[in-house]
Amino acid sequence: MAIVVQSVNGITGTANNASFTPPPFMLTISRLKGRYTGKNQSSKHIIMGGLASPVLYVSNLNDIMNNPRQDFKPQQPLAMKNRWLRWIMGLALLGILGSFLFAAINYYVKSQANPYCLRHLEQVPPSEVGIVFGAGIKGDKPSKYLKDRLDAGIQLYEAQKVKKLLLSGDNGSRRYNELAVMKAYCVEHGVDSNFIFVDYAGFDTYSTLFRAKNVFKVEQAVLVTQNYHLDRAVYIGNQLGIDCIGYSATRGSYAGYRKNTIREYVASIKSFFDVMVNRTPTFLGPIIDINGPSNFSKK
Repeated sequence: MAIVVQSVNGITGTANNASFTPPPFMLTISRLKGRYTGKNQSSKHIIMGGLASPVLYVSNLNDIMNNPRQDFKPQQPLAMKNRWLRWIMGLALLGILGSFLFAAINYYVKSQANPYCLRHLEQVPPSEVGIVFGAGIKGDKPSKYLKDRLDAGIQLYEAQKVKKLLLSGDNGSRRYNELAVMKAYCVEHGVDSNFIFVDYAGFDTYSTLFRAKNVFKVEQAVLVTQNYHLDRAVYIGNQLGIDCIGYSATRGSYAGYRKNTIREYVASIKSFFDVMVNRTPTFLGPIIDINGPSNFSKK
């Protein structure tokens, strides 16, 4: 960056003990008058820059001569300030649109499913099968979440609201066999094993319902889970072509219930797009018709 000390009597000067002679293309004092400084022509100025460089000026040359070590910084161009302002406004707009989309999708999922979510046994119409979603185990016992879901499914079976139970959960390792616990619990509580079907690859809600439709050939079902999860499950099932009713398995309070409820808002967004693109789960396998023999004995 070039530096020139300029006055009306001649374009020469000294700053920081260095002499400067301006090249021909430097701005003259007459061009600075009014347009750049608004000062009287008799004033003395220091100009930094050239034809393609930024310009810095001070109103009095004595400021530099008396304070040779003083730093003079060019003013930030207005265009740069405007650019940052546009970025900030753009990010704010994206945040507003994202929040609106997030809320709109969750409202849509809930509004589509909630009329089919029932809280009382007498409200539930008879159906082909009750689908019970896995919810974790503690050793060889079901968690509080899972126990209440299994009890609600058994209640439907005993009241002849459903003819069969489809248990869906995670059987991903030898150390964690959710389905073995679920099967044993149902048999211990009076459900005939011939009417128990088992989905060993129900790793998430969407996979469970996709497999129910395409592997087990379920056309009509009662979905059994807690309130916070029920809307999303019914939404997915109906969107995949299953005639679904939801039956609440909420029985008292649960550890981490608020956390799970908040998580459900994010899960609803994912499920909405899973349905939109018709995502195919990783594991499908052979057909196991729900109207055929049970696969209960499969390990």
